[in-house]
Amino acid sequence: MLPRQELVHGNSTWIIHGFLWTMFHAFKYWELAAILPASLALSFVAYKRKNSWPGIVTHLTINGLGPMSILLLAIGIR
Repeated sequence: MLPRQELVHGNSTWIIHGFLWTMFHAFKYWELAAILPASLALSFVAYKRKNSWPGIVTHLTINGLGPMSILLLAIGIR
């Protein structure tokens, strides 16, 4: 999606992209203040590096910490 947005918005693409990702997460309205800077940062990295893997890895890490912690506690590893 980012390369297609770049054709229209040019150098400000990462700002628009980050804001749109924040709005995509609007169902978590209580976390929007934390999601916005993260979305902007990840969009900037993806825009500059022309690579979406940093965002994928970051998203998996952030979303995986909670379930992984619960799993480790459930099986008795501290």
